[in-house]
Amino acid sequence: MHKKFNFVFSFKQLLILILMFSLIIGICGNIAYPFENSGFLILVPLVLIGPFLVIRLYRYLRRLPQRLLKRIFWIFFGLIILVQIYIFSAMPATVYHDPFRVIQQAEQFSTGDIDWTSNYFWRYPNNIPLTILIGNWFKFMNLLGLTPNTAIHVLSMVTTDSLILLLSIIARKISQNWALVVIGQLFFLFSSYAYTYNLQVFYSDVPIYLAVAGTLLILLKWQKSDFKNKRNRYLSLCLLFGEVLLAEVIKPNFLIIAIAAFLTLVLLLITKQHDMRQIWPPFLTIICAIILSFPATKILDNSINFKNNLRYELPVTHWIYMGLNTSNGGSYSGPDTQAASALPNLKAREKADLKGISRRLKTAGLSGLIKLWVTKVGVLLNVANYNRSYTGGYVKSPVWFQSWQTWWSNIASLVLRLAFVTIYALALISLYRLFKERNVTPLIMFSLLTIVGYLAFHTFFWEAEDRYGQAIIPAIFLIIDQAFATNDLALKKTENQTGRADLSFYCRSIHDCWVFKS
Repeated sequence: MHKKFNFVFSFKQLLILILMFSLIIGICGNIAYPFENSGFLILVPLVLIGPFLVIRLYRYLRRLPQRLLKRIFWIFFGLIILVQIYIFSAMPATVYHDPFRVIQQAEQFSTGDIDWTSNYFWRYPNNIPLTILIGNWFKFMNLLGLTPNTAIHVLSMVTTDSLILLLSIIARKISQNWALVVIGQLFFLFSSYAYTYNLQVFYSDVPIYLAVAGTLLILLKWQKSDFKNKRNRYLSLCLLFGEVLLAEVIKPNFLIIAIAAFLTLVLLLITKQHDMRQIWPPFLTIICAIILSFPATKILDNSINFKNNLRYELPVTHWIYMGLNTSNGGSYSGPDTQAASALPNLKAREKADLKGISRRLKTAGLSGLIKLWVTKVGVLLNVANYNRSYTGGYVKSPVWFQSWQTWWSNIASLVLRLAFVTIYALALISLYRLFKERNVTPLIMFSLLTIVGYLAFHTFFWEAEDRYGQAIIPAIFLIIDQAFATNDLALKKTENQTGRADLSFYCRSIHDCWVFKS
């Protein structure tokens, strides 16, 4: 038993080391790209003082009445909604590429016109379920007299604000106070995270972030035994099942969640430290939902008479092939896709991809692959271009924005990078503390497996985009929440002692983080 426990403990430490190394890459990437002298001078000091300021703010807020903090939270949330409404009315963005194709086809589907003459969906059939779901949303909103344009804005607001609420509930549940929740609201209120891509472009990404957050919340409630009767437990499992099934149907890489759930169950069975009756139902529900998502996807395709066309379909190997393209950092490659599209059928493309994969592996060599993998981790964790994803400008904008559009866009990007550098640094501190703990909860182990799983999948096997890396943010927030809740970050006796302890704590943490990597 002792050897089994040591194995699980060592495995947890390995996951933490991988994640810490990845976060350091993410911090360096956000500082260095895009390189600007002014941005560099702001971002570098923030790595050192950002977490320190957050901890000081947390300690100050902890001393305020909880009722006051709760009111502040709802005021901030209301302000976020008002800003979002203003953006939709004054600065609607133009959308292009995949989201535009999906929304256009969904609008057509909502009128009863099921015509799949465009070869886009034959090339990317994974977007069919999302198109059907949006089309049905348009039908429902049409009953209320709303146009498709208004309906998609409402859907974007619902998903983005639901994500904010779920992350806030998780923070409140773990920390048992409103201080950390208010700090989280400051991030959403003053950064562009809730106003640009997540709000302006409805695509498969935000629903996945929402599903990850919802999954973590239900697992947290099961771990804390919040469901006091069978009815509530069954309802929570039904909600979890539907949420995971829908997420996997929308985006197949949600399969990583099922793998993380399975590995967590295996590790729990090895150590036998936790009551399995309290833990296994939600994890098993996740696995079952992922398995059943495959026939569910077929049923959705058949319901609208969609048939795959091998003349246009791209094989799975195509994304692996693009992920090995060192010239563009393993991201989506237009030339690679054009070359594949010129081939006559699916088999020819798969054969060419396999040859291309072998060729790129040999050309890169071990050193080239390591450089590519580091680059891809940097891409996944970099948010410099996140605001502009799939947007080509604005349909209209106010005069005050037009006069300084480049300046405002650069400031929005810089503030978002500032925020994520601080978040990653806080996560490093949290992981440093978690590294030394002998016992770890099933939820923390699941979160670590989910984060490392997403990063590993897109680093080693798939293409990398900054949007994909955002799927791990709910789990990173949860780990930070846990560190604030389980450590004496707010329990210092005097202000001078607090300042000295803050500085000593953070410097020691950062030093040890670098020691672990060296």
